[in-house]
Amino acid sequence: MSLTDLAWVIVARDDVKKNGGLLDEERVNRVRYLEGTPRAATRWIDTGWALVLAAEADATGAA
Repeated sequence: MSLTDLAWVIVARDDVKKNGGLLDEERVNRVRYLEGTPRAATRWIDTGWALVLAAEADATGAA
């Protein structure tokens, strides 16, 4: 997992606060996709681990 993966989870979490819904891999992948970028050029691998880390930080009050 990279800091980039975690950053996209934070962006998606802000989107959830603004628009409601679930913070999940589908939402993270939707907000991290930049229109016009070939999907093959976008890195999706570690979204799940970034979600786990963000959830743990929320649970402990670290975020």
